[in-house]
Amino acid sequence: DLARRPSTLTTWGAWRRLHPETTVFIDPVRESRRRFTEETLSRITLGGRGPVVNEDLVLGVEARGAARVYVLRELVLERVVNDFVGGEPGAGLVAEDQITAAVWRRTLEGRTLTFAAATGDRMTDRETGSTWDRLTGRATSGPLAGRALERTFFTYALWYAWRSQRPGTSLWGGEPPQAGSSDRATSPPPQ
Repeated sequence: DLARRPSTLTTWGAWRRLHPETTVFIDPVRESRRRFTEETLSRITLGGRGPVVNEDLVLGVEARGAARVYVLRELVLERVVNDFVGGEPGAGLVAEDQITAAVWRRTLEGRTLTFAAATGDRMTDRETGSTWDRLTGRATSGPLAGRALERTFFTYALWYAWRSQRPGTSLWGGEPPQAGSSDRATSPPPQ
């Protein structure tokens, strides 16, 4: 039985800033296939608004039997999204490099926080005014300094691959595949 582990898709520069002790092994015998370079990812994420297409890079989240995706190029424009997936409050966000993303649970110590983008790779919560690092989920200043958000498991995928495995997925900021009504959530769904 394999356990799910968090992962990150990021640039080498962003990874090195977070983990300067990292070393990399590249097999000199095996030919490398460089499909997702910083340049190709930037082309995908800087595509602007528009209908979702098969080649869109998405962040897929599953909670309490619900599945939701955030199109990365839409998330880049918003920078921080406060949302609910399966009734659980979460925040999807993208770093300044426009590639590195994370999804955090917005509930801390029984309180649901509402986030907004700040300068650099920081965000602030409306409830306490604390400043948070978007990549680590840790409050760096304010009343909640030192506390950390819980990371939500998410999957980077191309839209066609995610949709083929989870056809009932709702699309943040767009039309759910079968419901035909807007699914842009800013408050919990009705019970």
